[in-house]
Amino acid sequence: FLNSAARNMLLYRELAAILVALQSQGIPVILLKGLHLAKLVYPEPALRPMADFDLLLRSDDLARAARILQELGYNAGREFDLGREARRHQHIPPLYQPGKAPVELHWTIASPNSPLKVDLDGLWTRAQPAEVAGLPTLVLAAEDLLLHLSLHLLQDEFIGGLRRLYDIAALASCPGLPIDWA
Repeated sequence: FLNSAARNMLLYRELAAILVALQSQGIPVILLKGLHLAKLVYPEPALRPMADFDLLLRSDDLARAARILQELGYNAGREFDLGREARRHQHIPPLYQPGKAPVELHWTIASPNSPLKVDLDGLWTRAQPAEVAGLPTLVLAAEDLLLHLSLHLLQDEFIGGLRRLYDIAALASCPGLPIDWA
């Protein structure tokens, strides 16, 4: 618990620097998975361990956001073509900086090969304002977060162990984020 608390405190400090850099350039961000869950769903952020940053951006902002993160010292582990990545994955390759958590810049929450088509404009329209790491940002609406967590569970085929299921259970029972099941 204490290790997770300390790690998450460092991650939120790193997140603040990333958010400031992106938001100062007019790039809106929706926090995904651990960042959102630890702060707004779990009763204590240390109960939700995190290892990386998952950020949802509009596809038009991906290249610019990647450049901004490169200016902060992050680099992709390999060369990539943005158009090719967008056809094959829901995010560009993770961006790394020694001593810091990897950053994944997503443009959607479902794999482009998925038969499920996600209403991206709807995700952005329904996104909720939140304060995370001391900064205003956006998070997915509860129903969209449930969809994202469910898709992630299916895509990873339970690789994350029970944590993926517990994330869904924590969201479903969170009094501060009621889900409109209809």
